[in-house]
Amino acid sequence: MESSWSLFRLCLFVVNVIVQIYGEETCVGSKAEPVSRCPRTKYEWKSEALIKNCSSGTLRPSLVYHCLINTWVNMTLSVCAKPKRIIGYHCPEFNMRGCMIEPNLFTSCRNFSTSCQFRYESTEAYNLQECYALVPKPIGERQTIFRKTTSDIISKSNVEMSPVCLSRFLLILLHLIRFF
Repeated sequence: MESSWSLFRLCLFVVNVIVQIYGEETCVGSKAEPVSRCPRTKYEWKSEALIKNCSSGTLRPSLVYHCLINTWVNMTLSVCAKPKRIIGYHCPEFNMRGCMIEPNLFTSCRNFSTSCQFRYESTEAYNLQECYALVPKPIGERQTIFRKTTSDIISKSNVEMSPVCLSRFLLILLHLIRFF
């Protein structure tokens, strides 16, 4: 009985490790990359959409260009994602964990100089420049748009410091302690 319980725990541990290794790359198809500035007009938005070319390659045709804040409101991301109707007076965000667009519940665009509607499409985010202004600007920032790879985002951003990742790490550590 004890040996089958140990085998079960070992299987759980292996599954957990596999999820840790492969579960981090859920947004690779989104072509997510940080940018220093998001488009300010519909024309700029369309120009960036052509450059991003979300409809090419193996990406699903339902994915379209977006430029949004991230969950922690510490960077703006250029991504290919499925459009979403944002409900509530919140800025739209791209959640790297869920690989999806959603309202950022820690922001409110209701009292901006260009107030947002209660319901609007995520592809109209360029109308909400004050959402982008919530992101702290680095010292000596250049005004040109810069691009990085998705692996840079995943390895260098706050995604790795999220509570979910921390809880997974502690769970693996607990399993390791039990086996040794």
